[in-house]
Amino acid sequence: MNPERKGSIIGIIGNLGSGKSTLAELLRVPLHAEVLLESVDNNPFIHDAHKSAGRVFQNQVWFLLQTVTRWEQATHLAQNGKIAIMDTFTPTNLLHSKVTLDADSFVLYKRLADRLTKHLPPPTLVIYLHDTLDFLMDRLRKRNLPIDDENAAYVEKMLVLHEDWVNTAKFPAPILSIQSRKLENSASVEVYIRQIQQLLS
Repeated sequence: MNPERKGSIIGIIGNLGSGKSTLAELLRVPLHAEVLLESVDNNPFIHDAHKSAGRVFQNQVWFLLQTVTRWEQATHLAQNGKIAIMDTFTPTNLLHSKVTLDADSFVLYKRLADRLTKHLPPPTLVIYLHDTLDFLMDRLRKRNLPIDDENAAYVEKMLVLHEDWVNTAKFPAPILSIQSRKLENSASVEVYIRQIQQLLS
């Protein structure tokens, strides 16, 4: 790519197990990009978030604040002519919260999210990773995560919400849909890299 290119922000969205961080790392070198990954390190709420509605809300706000920080970093990088890749951004936070929070808490959470992100530019490109429930659950099992019926129900709800968002969102940036299993094929990855380079040029 042209070293004089303008800066860009790529936001990756997708369900649990869809390969968001995997794709971000695959794009790092060919796009000469900075990758900003979500982390659960130092989250004091995640392990007992299920114990009360208050802890669920605190957990979701913790992730939201981390997203805002990464988005601000991505904005700074783009302003300096670089490409920044985020493996999640606010729509993903909102979808998770819509499933985990009660209706009143979600309204409050969304107001907070809107206020915290209104000064941030939308990504230049959104990449939506998607696949079947069986494929995603198989990927999660390979991570040695504790998978049960409740987890499967959560992932299934998130599948529906992601599809609804992609199909109805009036988003100011192009949305590139990629089937997660295609990331396991190096030839397919090369095709997507060229397509992304064209979209950013």
